[in-house]
Amino acid sequence: MLVVTAQPSHKLRALKAGARDFISKPFEMPEVLARVRNMLEVRLLQKELLGQNDRLEQRVQERTAELREGYIETILTMTRAAEYKDEYTGSHVQRISFYSRDLACTLGMDKEFVDLIFIASPMHDIGKIGIPDHILLKSGGFTPDEWVIMKSHAEMGAKILGNSKSPYLKMGVEIALGHHER
Repeated sequence: MLVVTAQPSHKLRALKAGARDFISKPFEMPEVLARVRNMLEVRLLQKELLGQNDRLEQRVQERTAELREGYIETILTMTRAAEYKDEYTGSHVQRISFYSRDLACTLGMDKEFVDLIFIASPMHDIGKIGIPDHILLKSGGFTPDEWVIMKSHAEMGAKILGNSKSPYLKMGVEIALGHHER
């Protein structure tokens, strides 16, 4: 901004209008050129910074998606392991996933929670992989001692899933530990 006078009120008005620099009369052409060059350099650096920010944001989104996929892959691998142990458990955990999602939607939970519970709920019976086959696969009712062992799968599942940073596994701990509380 070239100004005839350098009165503070004129400068303030110019700044509010978007001015970045002032040159008061009389001025020297080398000074004008140097200031224009500086302003252009600042603008180019700002544009470069904005571009870097956009690229970084895109990379963060990509890595977040990769991390989420890794969490989900881990969960699917663990639930497949439980399916190999007990075929009934395999189809049961899939149904629970859909039931949990539908209940969360019906309760008006937000999309993030619905997604979290849909992915985490199949792990509720992961502790059954620690139950001896002669009890887990037994047809008919359990003896009182067998029932105590069978009920321990909730706590065992929480221990298997515990100490994780994954929000899905953290939710899985809560679900595994509390899914037989009533």
